[in-house]
Amino acid sequence: VTAGQEIAVQVGAGGTGSAYGTRGQSGGSSSFGNSVASGGGGGGTYGPNSGLNGGSGGGAGWQGVGGTGVVGQGNTGGTFGTSPNNHGGGGGGASGTPDSSGVGGPGIANSISGSIAYYGGGGSAGTDHNVRLAGGVGGGGQGGAGASNGTDGATNTGGGGGGAGGLSTAPVGGKGGSGIVIVRYKNAFGSAATLTTAPTSYIDIPNALTGDFTICFRLKTTERAGELGQWYFGRGLVDGEIGGVANDFGVCLADGRIAFGIGNPDVTLLSNSSVNDGVWHAIAVTRSGSEMKIYIDGVENASRNDGPTGGRQVTNLRIGMQATGANGSLSGQIDDVRFYTSASTSYVLGAITGPLTTFPQTNLTAYYPLDGNANDASGNNRNGTPVNVSWSPGQSPGVWDLAQGDYQLENDGNRLLLELGGEKPLYDQIFVRNGAATLDSIVNLMFYGTYTGPVSGSWQTFDLIWAQNGIVFGDDYQL
Repeated sequence: VTAGQEIAVQVGAGGTGSAYGTRGQSGGSSSFGNSVASGGGGGGTYGPNSGLNGGSGGGAGWQGVGGTGVVGQGNTGGTFGTSPNNHGGGGGGASGTPDSSGVGGPGIANSISGSIAYYGGGGSAGTDHNVRLAGGVGGGGQGGAGASNGTDGATNTGGGGGGAGGLSTAPVGGKGGSGIVIVRYKNAFGSAATLTTAPTSYIDIPNALTGDFTICFRLKTTERAGELGQWYFGRGLVDGEIGGVANDFGVCLADGRIAFGIGNPDVTLLSNSSVNDGVWHAIAVTRSGSEMKIYIDGVENASRNDGPTGGRQVTNLRIGMQATGANGSLSGQIDDVRFYTSASTSYVLGAITGPLTTFPQTNLTAYYPLDGNANDASGNNRNGTPVNVSWSPGQSPGVWDLAQGDYQLENDGNRLLLELGGEKPLYDQIFVRNGAATLDSIVNLMFYGTYTGPVSGSWQTFDLIWAQNGIVFGDDYQL
């Protein structure tokens, strides 16, 4: 997924379970771009009817056959079995169970075009017995027992509703669960600086930080590098070490942890977590008076309030190695390095979204996207000089993960909140079509960056309110 690219998302709910003498409903299709999955079919119940076709097939009623699933999406609903007491379960990622069990088909993970999509579980059939049958794994609802109603499919799973109990005509089938789309993209944009210990590689840059500051960058490495203690015992990441007693500062890697230090007297803050696991991490450090903080992936990881407060007297900084050349250079990748002349969590959180695109920016004194060169993109002309640096794909933080059960939609009457249960905050812009009325007809266009292209038809832009665990859409976007 690239900057400005529009990706269509459609969320499909599970099918409603059947009532007495009716058919189980098909699950609605869900899609992310060209990737498609279906909600689970509704469970069958008593009555000589077959399940509906399309998507995940609904389960069959008495003496019926299950609905046919669409190839590559859902699967066939279960057929009527030898006993009139139980009827076919709704199809999910696998076919619904026929014969006398009536259990809903389970959801199954499938890899499609670099993402992972999950089918919803099928709802189970209704039964004349007094024991409910199990819904399919993946949110399928239980069928009704005796004269009871079928249960609903689980929310945010696309699970089918359970079929109504078959003992009388009064029970009704459960509703399908609201749909989900599950995607995991790790797609790269631009490039990153790849550094090696042999030959020694680094980037020299001029320094403009003297007082309070925020430094943000992305790091990917498997090195342990250096010793715990003062920051200059480690391997330089973004460093201004002078040597001896000096008003210097730096950020290094020490035994796999982040070491942030300020000199005269030397005070070092160590992160509580290691970052040398071979995956990208957003690293940030802030200095505000005597207060020092380290952030990892947008979350405060360590702090202390006894740092030296005098002005810094560092002329040059070095990326990927200590400024003095001590302890060798980093083996790993560094990307998207930013320097601000104040301490603010807004800079820390903003660095998670991806490259900056609008300049000038308040308090931004230098910005190095490291997209094939070490030029300063802030407009302040503090260009760097790379030495033995190669350029490789960077990380795309502009495309996020939506994991199963990881979010829910809440409408407080004024706005729709996409509330995330995951660990990473999301910041982006989303295009929403006005007037969408049902879950399986809502389409969102998601993209990274600032969209400058045409807006067609009834599509309207809503800027998002940034929140640690949620995105707030415009007031008139509702289900």
